[in-house]
Amino acid sequence: MDTGDRLPDFRRCSDLNEVIRLVKPLIHESKWSLSARDAAIALNIMYKFSRTNDNDVKTQADLKGARDEAGVLSTTLVSHVLERIEELDNRHISMALTATAKRAKEDRLSAALFTSASEVLRSRAQASMLTNRTSDFTARTLSMIAAAYARSTDDVLHQSSHLRLFRTVSMLLKKIPPEHFGTRSLGLLVRSFSQARLLESDEELLNCLCKAILLNPPHKFDVQSCTDILSAFSRSRIEKMIVDNRCHRNEVLKLMTEAAIFILRHRDRESILKSRNLQTTQKVAALLSSFSACNIADPVLLELISEEILSLPTASLDVQSIATFMYCYANLNFRLDDLTSHLTSKLLRIPLRQVSPQAAANIAWSAAVIESEDPALLCWIWRALDTLMKSLTNPGLSQVHQFFLYNNLCLNVTREEVFRAFYGNSNSPREVRSLTHSIEESTHLLCKQAFITESRQLRALTESSRFHSEVIHVLRDIGQNTVEAIFGSRLVQTGAAEACDWILSEHIDERSGYSFDIYIPSCNLVVEVDGPSHFAWRQETEMGGTNLKHEQVRALGYNLVSLPYFHWEPLVHRNVQKAFVIQELQECARRLK
Repeated sequence: MDTGDRLPDFRRCSDLNEVIRLVKPLIHESKWSLSARDAAIALNIMYKFSRTNDNDVKTQADLKGARDEAGVLSTTLVSHVLERIEELDNRHISMALTATAKRAKEDRLSAALFTSASEVLRSRAQASMLTNRTSDFTARTLSMIAAAYARSTDDVLHQSSHLRLFRTVSMLLKKIPPEHFGTRSLGLLVRSFSQARLLESDEELLNCLCKAILLNPPHKFDVQSCTDILSAFSRSRIEKMIVDNRCHRNEVLKLMTEAAIFILRHRDRESILKSRNLQTTQKVAALLSSFSACNIADPVLLELISEEILSLPTASLDVQSIATFMYCYANLNFRLDDLTSHLTSKLLRIPLRQVSPQAAANIAWSAAVIESEDPALLCWIWRALDTLMKSLTNPGLSQVHQFFLYNNLCLNVTREEVFRAFYGNSNSPREVRSLTHSIEESTHLLCKQAFITESRQLRALTESSRFHSEVIHVLRDIGQNTVEAIFGSRLVQTGAAEACDWILSEHIDERSGYSFDIYIPSCNLVVEVDGPSHFAWRQETEMGGTNLKHEQVRALGYNLVSLPYFHWEPLVHRNVQKAFVIQELQECARRLK
């Protein structure tokens, strides 16, 4: 018997235990006493409360017990929904999929639900398009379906049923008027298609979603929708795909910046910012990270986010969020000493056993970028590296290598001096040494090798730009003798090969591991060809990583000339380009003298 609307309304439940108390007797009596619709609603509500700590439980053990019990009940509910999926409308199917997406990677029953739902939804979609009645598929429902399928697998492109469904969803979305999309739906859709690596191959859909996004004023967006949209637009493949339609991307990034500023200035309207808990911290960290990934360093925005971070309760600042905050501000090359000091003071209270290796590497790299001389922060980094170095992967080892370079080339202090400055002069050298284990020379070499490997892999994945090729041609037109005359140097030739290769492209420096865009050995000259990714969006400010590289290359003793894209793009004729390069070379030589 299908009891339908006579059952309690699960949507009014306030905590996980209450949902369990309502569902449990219905399942134990007979699974047929629960309609497929109510089973989908119960699944969705249990999923919602299982994700948060806002439950009526006294301890973490009680919460774990409630989640375990909910997991057992969910299995029965999924089975019930799977058997009667044809009875559900599209919205309730999307609710069931949302609740089981994470489990579908490992649980066969949940995976079967996704396969069956794909067939049902595609069949309904085809019928709707044939009759030109697509109103059964709203933007909200389609966004939930896309988000669930994107989360249910690590690779949509190799899941034929998932891929077919995404293509069907794409066709339906293109038939929906742009004004019918809500901002949360847009965020989910952009994020889901981007995660599935399908947005980059569907320019028509991307333009459709961009137009819908731009129809909304800033106050319509919330933290999550801003984060989702920015995260999708930070993907390099999407940026490359819409290079001919860059106005859309720039307009979207501008709108997201205005939306985030509005949210932070009117924080009382945003429930997630009012709660002031760990979830608030993680949402703010995700928002900042999405702006950092898009190279957006708007001063007003970054100051507002800093104020938000400074106001967060101490208990809500976990080490991962602290590492994210430090990394993003360093990446954007936006230095706020008060914020760094505040985060460092919180960091010192966190036991090292709670620190992940990558978080430690991010903090070490950030300290190098902002040129920190704070003994407290540097001491914490050394202690963390001693403990976590063996667990670091290549990306983390590369970051630590740049920290070592900063310590040796720029800071020029020993680790013992750092510890003595932090712990005080009352400690003897032996006591200072006993505070930490020594990092062996082999570890430095390991970090350097990882850095070189990362540089080579990045070069292999990146096509040589037209800008880079033009600069090499211009240098060859200027000629070896002219370049050497500017720097007062002369090439010592030992054979014909050296004479031919007076310009080295994408050269790996053996001392530091850095990859130089162009290197001229006879002048000890490094020429860096810096495209848009090296600068903040719509600014001429270098990103943190670019600034760090330039500072360390100079500290290594090289003559460095940086050619920014915004100075090069207006130069159309070769003679004008030659004059510009000669001027930059002469300016570099004058600074040396």
